Amino acid sequence: MDANLIKNLASAGFLWGPFFFSIFFMLVITRTAHSYYAKVIERTSPPADIEEKRIYANYFKLSIACGIVLVFISVVWWIIGQLHQYNTFEGAIIGMDPDKNLVPVEDGIYLRPSETQIGVGRYLRDYHFAVVSDKPFVEGQTFRLDYYSDTGSIGDEKPKPIPLYIEYRGTTTAPMKYKLTPDGTTFKLTGLNDQRGN
Repeated sequence: MDANLIKNLASAGFLWGPFFFSIFFMLVITRTAHSYYAKVIERTSPPADIEEKRIYANYFKLSIACGIVLVFISVVWWIIGQLHQYNTFEGAIIGMDPDKNLVPVEDGIYLRPSETQIGVGRYLRDYHFAVVSDKPFVEGQTFRLDYYSDTGSIGDEKPKPIPLYIEYRGTTTAPMKYKLTPDGTTFKLTGLNDQRGN
């Protein structure tokens, strides 16, 4: 066997799991067992005896049974995979002051900050976020982040966060973008590519 073929088969097995093995088994093992059985039946010199025919017939039947079991396992594996499929809600909070910080409060919220230079010695920070859940999101569902407008100070009193909420607005063709805007004495996140505007 060619080394590249073995490598490709191994990669396919890793990617497709039981699907690959069930197809491989049905196309290769079962077909090979059938060809062996057919040759034994058709052989005339010397003709196969009853015991030899029975052995190859059992081998062929066993390969069919194993192939059916593998297909069944593949279907069950696919169904379980669909039931445990993860849902993601992605977006970005853009144009923030690099001295300010956002911290996720709830499990399943992941933030990745990145900074962009907008002038000599001036930067803006964007927070790319992803919310991951094993349940479908519901329109209007909110996710909390804590916004720290103060970098902190030495002393007993800890900086107090301002709660911000990202609202899921349904599926969109592009990730949602938000901007931090003043809201009276506090702040809120305003959706930039949302017609409702907040």
